[in-house]
Amino acid sequence: MNLAELFELALLGENAGVNLWKFRTKDLRSLGRALDYPIPFVSGEQKWPHRQIIEYKPEEISPLLVLAWVKFRGLHDRNLARELDPNVLDKIERLCISSAATSMKFGVTGTWVNKG
Repeated sequence: MNLAELFELALLGENAGVNLWKFRTKDLRSLGRALDYPIPFVSGEQKWPHRQIIEYKPEEISPLLVLAWVKFRGLHDRNLARELDPNVLDKIERLCISSAATSMKFGVTGTWVNKG
């Protein structure tokens, strides 16, 4: 998924003093808006209108949803990530974005709680 690579690039940019999380083009394209596009399809609200080239696994977007919730300060659906993949925090750690994983945990009610 290209979106995962763009998010990883944004994480790398943080180490170089470049904030790609807030970057917008003149026509308002951004990482946040790029993530907004697949949400209705991932959540099952809409059917994917394009030809599917490879097998799609909805749980693959769950780490991006959590990271977006952290980076965009709650503007994305944090609970959808858990619905898609209950083991999302383990995947985040494997994707080398443990800062998001360590700042989050599941609360008693099963919702995300910001520990930071």
